[in-house]
Amino acid sequence: MVKFEVEAISNLQNTTLRAGIIKDGMIEIHTPARVLNSAEFDNGKKIESKGLGISQFPHQVFEITKFMKPERLVEFSRNADISATILKQVKRISDAAGAGRLTIFHPVISRNPISDEINTKLIELQLASNIDLIAVIDEYGSSVPKFVNRLQSSIKRINDSEQYAEPMPMIRIDSDYNIFGEKIDAAINEGVKVINIVYAPIDKNFANYSYLINLTKNKGKKVWIHMSEVPRRLYKKIPAMHLLPLVGIDSYALNSRPFPMGLIKRKEVAVKRFDNISLRFLTLPEHIKLYGDNPKCNCFVENRQKLSEVLSVFQAAELLSPAIACHEAISSYYELQNFRRAIIQKRAREYLSGKENLIYPIKKLLKIDLAQQQL
Repeated sequence: MVKFEVEAISNLQNTTLRAGIIKDGMIEIHTPARVLNSAEFDNGKKIESKGLGISQFPHQVFEITKFMKPERLVEFSRNADISATILKQVKRISDAAGAGRLTIFHPVISRNPISDEINTKLIELQLASNIDLIAVIDEYGSSVPKFVNRLQSSIKRINDSEQYAEPMPMIRIDSDYNIFGEKIDAAINEGVKVINIVYAPIDKNFANYSYLINLTKNKGKKVWIHMSEVPRRLYKKIPAMHLLPLVGIDSYALNSRPFPMGLIKRKEVAVKRFDNISLRFLTLPEHIKLYGDNPKCNCFVENRQKLSEVLSVFQAAELLSPAIACHEAISSYYELQNFRRAIIQKRAREYLSGKENLIYPIKKLLKIDLAQQQL
């Protein structure tokens, strides 16, 4: 049984940062945490297949992200061949996660109505794939009683399977404020240990994010809040990781929704890579100005002596984008561990103040002035 415990809390004016531990048998996962998604996992396998590195990701939680169009969902629920194909795809990554990790299934779906039949079929898919945290789909705009009925029947279905798995309701944060809060409360009352929040912009949905902040201070202390579909940049090109723990999020996975074919023209842009020191995405000239040609990372894609060599090797193999994605996944994972230590040691303000790119968005969105220590 999955359990979540708060190890340390660091108050920062009108918000609370928390460092927690997720326990599942012998597994212990520290939060705040960066979760690996299935696209990043596949990128690692591409690199490994070319002999350019062994894809050893440190992440202890894998999110199997599956983009499903409305018509595909209907076909999935009624067509045995399509259902079998999707099962094979999901189970492949679930099996590859291996021992010592938890798996999450997150279907990326639109706001279209999701029937009870489709929800049940998705639960059966997850049980057959040995997923640890079973997604229970909340229909966008549904009433609280309808949400509760679906959650209760889903919990019963999971328990009746006698499989070692936990229910994980998915709730969109861009829902109506009153409904959002009531659904969160209802899930907690049903004994849920983990809730999957679907990302939406912080500034446009601040009331619901505020609800999460208050939740983590009070009755949500035993509930793990995980967020999916997070963009690489949240605000003014700032990476996601250091804003989300400030709004009640314990773990997150990046968005891997594919772009619509033919609608986006690819532009030649300067190569940018995540820098865990400045928390920015740097071009090669910017990196060299700061650090010279030192990669400043020892992840499995950047274990060479010079960053220029790293980029040229992967560019020649036509694997530069996958390599940059893998580097960001690993580098941000370890940087969140640094953030966690700062929370435990009661120096979160000092840590955040040292990240220049965070000062403005934290002040703009949360009204926290890290420099003056006042609202």
